[in-house]
Amino acid sequence: MIKNFLIKILETIVFIIIAINILAGMIIGGNAGGFGGFILGTLLGLIGAAFFGGILLIMLQNNELLKEIRDNTKKSQSD
Repeated sequence: MIKNFLIKILETIVFIIIAINILAGMIIGGNAGGFGGFILGTLLGLIGAAFFGGILLIMLQNNELLKEIRDNTKKSQSD
């Protein structure tokens, strides 16, 4: 029960980190180099979000999938 709640909180935090990373790239790139900098900053923000936030999100989803598999095998063994 509390594990599900913590996993949902961690997923929300990861999505916020991804959004902040992308927005920061847009803002910094736009201020540094106009429209071209905005595009470059957006791309760098997406790449940074994929490396940092994406890895954390994949780990959380794999953990959730393993938990479901474990719960399903426990139910089938008790039948």
